[in-house]
Amino acid sequence: MTTETQDKHTPGPWRITHNGSYSPPRFEISGRAGDGREYGFAEVSAWPLHAGEAEANARLIAAAPEMLEALKTLTPIASDQHAHITSDCGGNCPDLIAIKQARAAIARARGES
Repeated sequence: MTTETQDKHTPGPWRITHNGSYSPPRFEISGRAGDGREYGFAEVSAWPLHAGEAEANARLIAAAPEMLEALKTLTPIASDQHAHITSDCGGNCPDLIAIKQARAAIARARGES
């Protein structure tokens, strides 16, 4: 599995810049593209949200590349562990449900669902 063919997003890490010159405040999410230049590609406004909630949303967005990489690393390991240490649970055991959720999140991030 290569990220070049399946992941088309700007690679992480992504950064948050607080733009205090606007009222309500705005938080810009940026990252370095393949050409090495920094680009802003998303903005979270505090309106109609409270500024703290808007900042928390911006942090969650900025963490997305690292979370995607963690899920891509963890999912096959968890699947392998599930296959080796648990009996058939009919698809309803918590670890298998979490694996399915992780796979769905990966597919959603890639635009496959």
